[in-house]
Amino acid sequence: MGVRSRLSGTFYAEIRADGAHLTLGTFDIVEQLNFKDYGSLAEAEFLDGYDGLVTAEQHRRRKQRQRRIAIAQADERAMKAWAASFSQDFLDEHTF
Repeated sequence: MGVRSRLSGTFYAEIRADGAHLTLGTFDIVEQLNFKDYGSLAEAEFLDGYDGLVTAEQHRRRKQRQRRIAIAQADERAMKAWAASFSQDFLDEHTF
């Protein structure tokens, strides 16, 4: 559990336990007294629609997906640049 200051002057708060962490968010001041009052955890999750509890495995998989998407996007950009620079090669590739 902790609050860390960021270079922007804001503060980041999270709770960590047993390989999982709950992100509380980024705030302008260290003290936050404006938490909503709920009758139960189920009510809070329903009303906020927030699933901030992330296990280490979920975090690893999300990072892996993000890397794969970035690679695919870079590949698409490279193929478009290649097609624009070598139009005859592009036409030959599709003809083949």
